[in-house]
Amino acid sequence: MDYSPYKFEKCRGCNVLPLCGGGCAQQAFESEEKQPVCREFKYNLEEMLAFNFRHQ
Repeated sequence: MDYSPYKFEKCRGCNVLPLCGGGCAQQAFESEEKQPVCREFKYNLEEMLAFNFRHQ
């Protein structure tokens, strides 16, 4: 209940935080680093948006 992505430096400086919301809290608690686990769209958001635009 206390999970907040704003507690983590890597989330506070991330440009996709509004989209992911810090990811899954359960995954963060279960990770070795006890940090949020970044989703794939952090690394390929521009390509995903372009693909979706072309195929709509």
